[in-house]
Amino acid sequence: GGGGRRVVLVGCSDVGAVAVRGARSAASGLHDALRVHMVERSGTWSQHIVDAGEFTELVAAQLPEGVAAGSPQEREAVQSLLDEQVREHQLLSSPLTATFIRGVAGGPSYLALSVHGIASDDVSRDVLLTDIFTAFSQRMAGEEIILAPVATSWREWSQRCAGLATHPAVLESRDYWLETASKSTLSIVGQEAAQPP
Repeated sequence: GGGGRRVVLVGCSDVGAVAVRGARSAASGLHDALRVHMVERSGTWSQHIVDAGEFTELVAAQLPEGVAAGSPQEREAVQSLLDEQVREHQLLSSPLTATFIRGVAGGPSYLALSVHGIASDDVSRDVLLTDIFTAFSQRMAGEEIILAPVATSWREWSQRCAGLATHPAVLESRDYWLETASKSTLSIVGQEAAQPP
């Protein structure tokens, strides 16, 4: 986690890139929060929900030769690939990214999902993972992917929030929150950080 995103890593022995694309396409088609693109214009952020479509942005990687399955070197190699992918992807323009890491012979492959903070609270994460694993299972069984419908879409929820944002109590406190949001947050840490910020 951190930086407004969560990364979920799943070990998988028999799931290929085609199944990943199918499951990811089904999940983003159902959950419009996974198709939100955040855009800043003149200091104001707005969201645009793109149309559902086939997911083609899967990043594929391969663990280096000579790395033993289950070894500390395998873990380090997987972590290095994930760090690189997180640095290269803009989650504001792609709320859900997927990286498929092909494992070494006899070892598992890995699927890493990086989800923007707008869709990675505990409840949303659980719903998303359930839908992705359901889609995987259906795809691997040769079935059509059918997921449970969403009760309230991100678009509808956003419109409700936009309506509440014009409430007089909100408008009265607007200056306070704008000033608070523009202030720096200062955290004192030890001289050596165990993990990157």
